[in-house]
Amino acid sequence: MQDFAKKPLQRRYYTNIARFSNRKEAFLYFDNDLDPKFVAIGLYIPLETAKRYYRAWRKLPLLFNQQYILLRQIMRRMSLDEKALVWQALADELGCEVDEIEERMTKPWALRDLVTQRWRQWEVNITKNKGATHGLRRVISKIMKRSDDAECVIEIALGKPAHKWG
Repeated sequence: MQDFAKKPLQRRYYTNIARFSNRKEAFLYFDNDLDPKFVAIGLYIPLETAKRYYRAWRKLPLLFNQQYILLRQIMRRMSLDEKALVWQALADELGCEVDEIEERMTKPWALRDLVTQRWRQWEVNITKNKGATHGLRRVISKIMKRSDDAECVIEIALGKPAHKWG
């Protein structure tokens, strides 16, 4: 019978318990202009893994982690009425019903899709003209009058500042 108490633990197993995943932490380092070589040293991961993380990070929009955290915080504090306005704006842009957008937003990857602009590729049942600008402008003008939070969510989702909407 082996004595497991005498077998030393590898450093990796007891340093990462209370931290982010290595991938998330590497992305934060890359956002701060750190080289993959230094990230590999700092996180105790192989250099090839750090380079793979770097290639994946380059495919994301600028400051993805910060935008994602901001969007998550805003969505948590928004009221149901504000969320309904945001869902209406997204539904008008895609040309689908609001119920489909509400259903999609319950998925765990929905906020990531909003930040990376992948929400435009969602497969939905198109019931009206895609990008119905008159409806979108009307909804966005309501949003701008009522809620800064909803305006910020739409700004991130559409990928353009508020004065260029519609």
